[in-house]
Amino acid sequence: MTPILRRASSNYLKRHRGQLALTMLGIALGVAVVVSVELAKSSALEAFDQAVRAVAGRATHRISAGAEGLEEQIYVALRRTGVVGLAAPRVQGLAATDDAARRVVRIVGVDPLAERAFQSEWYRYADRSGGAGGVDLTRLMIEPGTVLVTDETARRLGVERGQSLPLLIGTERQQVTFTGIFSPQDAATGEALSDLLITDIATAQELLGMIGRLSYIDLIVPEGADAAERLHRIRALLPTTAELTAHGSGQRSVREMTRAFYTNLTALSVLSLLVGMFLVYNTMTFLVVQRRELIGGLRALGVTRQQIIQLILSEAVIIGLIATLAGVLIGIVLSHFFLELIAKTLSQAFFFRISPGLSVSPLIVAKGIVLGVGATVVSAALPAVEAARYSPLQVMRRSQIETLTRALLTRTTLGGIAVLAAGIAIMLPTKSLAMGFLGLLVLVLGFALMTPLLTVLMMAVIRPLLARAFGVIGYLPARFVTASLSRTGVAVSALMVAVAVSIGLQLMVGNFRSSVFHWLSDRLDADLYVSMPAPASSGSASGLSAELKQHIAALPGVESVSTIRRIRVRKDNSVTRVNAYQMAPSSYAGFRFVHGVPEQIWPAFEQRDVVIVTDSFAWLHHVHVGDALTLRTDSGNRPFRVVGIYTDYNTGSGIISMSRRTFERHWRDRRFSGIGVYAEQGVDLDRLGREIEALGAPGQLLQVTLQQRIIERSMEIFDQAFAITDVLRWLAATIAFVAVFSALMAIQFERRREFGILRANGVTPGQLRRIIYTETGLMGLVAGVLALPLAVCIAATLIFVINRRSFGWRMEFVLEPGVLLQGLGLAVLAALLAGIVPAVKLSRLSPAEALRTE
Repeated sequence: MTPILRRASSNYLKRHRGQLALTMLGIALGVAVVVSVELAKSSALEAFDQAVRAVAGRATHRISAGAEGLEEQIYVALRRTGVVGLAAPRVQGLAATDDAARRVVRIVGVDPLAERAFQSEWYRYADRSGGAGGVDLTRLMIEPGTVLVTDETARRLGVERGQSLPLLIGTERQQVTFTGIFSPQDAATGEALSDLLITDIATAQELLGMIGRLSYIDLIVPEGADAAERLHRIRALLPTTAELTAHGSGQRSVREMTRAFYTNLTALSVLSLLVGMFLVYNTMTFLVVQRRELIGGLRALGVTRQQIIQLILSEAVIIGLIATLAGVLIGIVLSHFFLELIAKTLSQAFFFRISPGLSVSPLIVAKGIVLGVGATVVSAALPAVEAARYSPLQVMRRSQIETLTRALLTRTTLGGIAVLAAGIAIMLPTKSLAMGFLGLLVLVLGFALMTPLLTVLMMAVIRPLLARAFGVIGYLPARFVTASLSRTGVAVSALMVAVAVSIGLQLMVGNFRSSVFHWLSDRLDADLYVSMPAPASSGSASGLSAELKQHIAALPGVESVSTIRRIRVRKDNSVTRVNAYQMAPSSYAGFRFVHGVPEQIWPAFEQRDVVIVTDSFAWLHHVHVGDALTLRTDSGNRPFRVVGIYTDYNTGSGIISMSRRTFERHWRDRRFSGIGVYAEQGVDLDRLGREIEALGAPGQLLQVTLQQRIIERSMEIFDQAFAITDVLRWLAATIAFVAVFSALMAIQFERRREFGILRANGVTPGQLRRIIYTETGLMGLVAGVLALPLAVCIAATLIFVINRRSFGWRMEFVLEPGVLLQGLGLAVLAALLAGIVPAVKLSRLSPAEALRTE
């Protein structure tokens, strides 16, 4: 590019700093959303992996079993035979502090003598500290109830070395003493070891009620020619209940569980960037059109088409790069907030606790820069080509551009219909989640391409009505919308897409919330629910006893009881949740079957080795009624026939359910995770709850909760999980507002001469403001009306395609008129607000100033 062209470009951009700032803000916000979500996502996963490495270290394989764990004699046998050179036994579970805070902590029992070879993070730092640093591993092994923690964990728990802390483990009150406190030297390790209580194997077994049992055994099996033979010999020593897997399969299982959650966030962030691209396209078009006389003059003086394209694209690269760098910085700040929301959601919904610190990945930053600059250049490419393809005379005539725009309306609309059909064709034939999202994006693009013609048609209907009601002042706004269609069409499209995304997400979340609420109300039919106060997902052998169940059933005022036992069972190469139900007479009605006949299902369920599975399990694992599922039981692998598929909205990869009788035939576990209590008519539930709490043995604590409180708490967790969706929805709306504001500023100031003529012909400043407000309001109205069908399509796609493929959930879909009207009002309000500044500024211009050429 020649120095003259560079100077012409820089002088023009300096004179339009406001327009340039709005463009850069739109790009920056779009990039910020993408970068923040990616950084938060990667940091959360890295925190989980780091937490696993903090204990497992260099482990390559793991031996595990079901809920009961492993007999510790298995470890002894492995060491005696010498087939395993390096092995480390582990016992782990969750507990909660016995105070109002109820902070969840992880208990991990280890053998300090076996840890050195595994180079686990906790051992590395604890071993460095030495006795003088406050860590004595010998004392940990010989004194019961002693634990090691990091200095940050000790600070959070408010304890010092030598102090004791009461804990709730299952229904038991226990006490531990902090015999050592060590200090990790890097923040990532400190976060990975957060809320981790490290203790000796024997102490952990006593605390968690696992005397003589282990949670798993970690192994180091060196790679080599004899690795397969060594693994075969190890498997030969294991009982049928145990399983040897490569280390990291559990991590992959968790990553698979959360994959859909992260994919949804990524897709929402990309939609925000898509709205930003409309802004960039509109602004770059304006930057070209406003210089049409300059570009025409340069072309007349011999500047080539290639040089014009190079000029515009180089401007786009510079604008995009600066805005993208700003967006990356905003995204890093925003990711702290998103990371906190993601950590809460994962802790509540996916059954593992992490304390992530933000990790800024250079790869994600680079991806954000490429995406931001690339989106800007792609958005600027079409205006650049348009500026170069026409003759100097055509470029200098503004009317010529609008004439060409109108000539392309039919082609653009037909193209939009074709793209719309392509979007449907892309998403429907397969079960691919990626293709579902791609189809959704193509669907949105198809609607956007059809918007200009629909805008013209709507204005053709509205214009005579306004002219009849308000005369010329009513006629002009609708005429102005179609007169500048080359830019009003893009502005309306940007606002339409953003509003449609906002309404569509709100419809999806609202329908999902309604489905979950009705499901909970049907399933939670007991009056009171008895459970353990500490997290039931601890993986320990704790639970409610059969004696407690009998005592509750014998209380005055209790009509009947139901029970549930939740365990995790190995199925193929993954871990599956299994629920064992002992039903009360009214419990059966709470299951809504999508496949299978209840009258045939329930007799088989209670008497034979059969199971029912959730709709999500059936979808994600390709299971049908009549199929057989092989589960690892306490007596080895056993097949169970599927007799029904029912609706359920638990997170994860679905649930397999069986009767309590079937469960007791194949598992030695006789405890319960929860007990449902059905009271007689007129019984005081508060009094009954206190009587049940009093049944706990000395040192035990039972948690008795009213049905309504469980539903309320569940809905609170639901709202927490979708809090990040709401944030992204409003960010997309903010980007759209910036897009509309930028477009309206450009359009109105480009028509200064037209407004000057109106002022010279007697139109007052007030009338001019009304014209501009009416025009912007009409653009908002068109965007809002056109957003409604697109919003319904987005909501239907999210419900029937995206969430179905992500989680396997089957949701109801009900249109909420209030949400649709709210979206329509949002579009009109955003357009009116965006028109305030240009309306006020232009109404203050004198006719002479407005008519003066630039």
